[in-house]
Amino acid sequence: MAHSELVQEKPSCGCKGIRFCALCKDTLRVLKLTLHKEYPYTKYKKYVYSTRHRAAVFDDLLPGRPGLDEIHGCASKINESEDKPEDCFVVAGLHVVPDFLSKVEEMDLVDAIDKTDWILSQSGRRKQDYGPRVNFKHKKVKLDRFSGMPVYTDLILNRMKSISSDLFGSYQPFELCNLEYSADRCSAIEMHCDDTWIWGERLIWSYLDFLLSFILNNIFISLLYYCDSYLLFSINLLSNSVLTYANEEKQLILYVPLPRRTMICMSDEIRYSWRHAVFPEHIRDRRIALTMREPSAAFKEGGELYEKFGREITRLGNIRI
Repeated sequence: MAHSELVQEKPSCGCKGIRFCALCKDTLRVLKLTLHKEYPYTKYKKYVYSTRHRAAVFDDLLPGRPGLDEIHGCASKINESEDKPEDCFVVAGLHVVPDFLSKVEEMDLVDAIDKTDWILSQSGRRKQDYGPRVNFKHKKVKLDRFSGMPVYTDLILNRMKSISSDLFGSYQPFELCNLEYSADRCSAIEMHCDDTWIWGERLIWSYLDFLLSFILNNIFISLLYYCDSYLLFSINLLSNSVLTYANEEKQLILYVPLPRRTMICMSDEIRYSWRHAVFPEHIRDRRIALTMREPSAAFKEGGELYEKFGREITRLGNIRI
């Protein structure tokens, strides 16, 4: 394809800036963006999260850029071994719950999600949003398109409470976002940290068949079982995925395998100190990521923005549509 054709090309996707997908990956903008750009984590020291040991375990057999099956296979070997790992560390704020939903509940949830139209997003994703429209840069909130949460929100909230009413019982959703990933669209999400101005520490993610990656800034953390602060939640649906943490300063990377229907809770250090991404090579089939967020302290009762925004957003968050 000639450069003149690339310049004139206007792909029908939502990508801009550093973002790209299958429709625009061969455009001049993206070719300039990716020229000489290498995978930054090849030489990082690699850890795999073990649900048996509830810790990150070192593995020197993983390749520089491991795939989905390699990571899950490695985790299975670690979990099946009776030997206590020597090189390992615990991760604060990380709570993993396998089989959060049954197979029937999973398919019913996906059917319910698909009854709502999907909107084209960036980096090959499609999305559904329930919640306020937020301008993070200028700290503005609009409620004109927020009329309530989908009915299936209660399935997730009730299941969370049944696992731990102390840890999850007070969760008040401010926003629910479904992101659909597809290998055909080269779907991905770039390294980022979730905003802390409006969203609290607790987020719920439901990953439907994709690999999510995080960047950690501090590895000297302990595993959190109970937390008085906010949490992040996610559920992995339809197929296996992987949650990856990478410490750029220490050059460490941690892969957290997420079997189908696994729920993740993140808070504290992970919520604030780790960046995350979804790499396109870890998208195999169709995936959906369901994320729920709660308000930050400023938007909760007693906070400086509660009367202006928080009260109404809370009311709308308790309505089911």
